Amino acid sequence: MVDVDPAGRPEQAQRVTWIAGGALLLASVLSSGFLQAAWIPSLGALPMALFAVAAALFAIGVGRAGSITARKPLGTAALILCGVWPLIAWLLIDPLLLRWAPDGGWPLQATPVLGLMISIVAVAQIARAGVVPAPWHLAPAWALGTVALRYALMFAPLGGAFGNDQEALLAFIAALGMVDAVALCFLGVVAIVLGARSARPDAVPVFGSQPLS
Repeated sequence: MVDVDPAGRPEQAQRVTWIAGGALLLASVLSSGFLQAAWIPSLGALPMALFAVAAALFAIGVGRAGSITARKPLGTAALILCGVWPLIAWLLIDPLLLRWAPDGGWPLQATPVLGLMISIVAVAQIARAGVVPAPWHLAPAWALGTVALRYALMFAPLGGAFGNDQEALLAFIAALGMVDAVALCFLGVVAIVLGARSARPDAVPVFGSQPLS
């Protein structure tokens, strides 16, 4: 395999990869919201497909310098698998589990748990690769932690905390349903901003401990 960076410059490879990948993440979220609002079930796989392409792009990069895993085998494979896992679960695993356990229950929780384990490996390898500037190399871990917390809260006994206020309980559950979308939007925006700044020599100090502005 021959690695060809855009214009032969590593910063250009990062810029193209990270901006395109971030845009795909945002497109995944926006397309999911649109399809739910318009009720177009035939295109239900589109957001997951966009997410899978984004993950593969981040993992492989447009040129080696664009890969946020530095193309290390474990991190690259984990990130690609993390991207395609929702599609695999939706198209193959969940239908098989539903045939085995028509009433649902614990077997259907196997796919998100396995997906979480794959994601943990991916975000750990991204943090260790040293490609994404600090502290933003931890952004995927922040997003994953938020999603994991949301998942835990979905199965927590929340009824007692809200008493008889069913409207507040429903509002809280609805807010939990937005966590995944917010996490992906956060990662998409961070990727686009970092990609835009990667080609600016005067932007290097921003990659320290200062927040995005």
